[in-house]
Amino acid sequence: MSVNHQSLPGRLGFRRKFVNWALEPHAIALLDTLPPDMRLLGLRRNFPHVLNQIALDWNQPEKMQRTIQPLLIDLRGNRQGFPSEVRQEIAELADYYFTAISGK
Repeated sequence: MSVNHQSLPGRLGFRRKFVNWALEPHAIALLDTLPPDMRLLGLRRNFPHVLNQIALDWNQPEKMQRTIQPLLIDLRGNRQGFPSEVRQEIAELADYYFTAISGK
């Protein structure tokens, strides 16, 4: 099964051939701070580059808003979208972040 990541790398400032498909240390550190029930297995397994970007922006609420929002809502109308498991993980992560972490 092929997954189309074509629009995501451009939005996150990546070029497809330069995307790092492994979790960076800052993403692993973020995972260690999340509640035990928020394991993000689908996101880390299928879209580690997205998790890497989220971890980079984690301590900056304005950047997090710009990173998370397009992942949850297709503003361009031409995306395939994430699998339902990953969409749910991103939504739960956003809810956790904007209520428990940033206070927004």
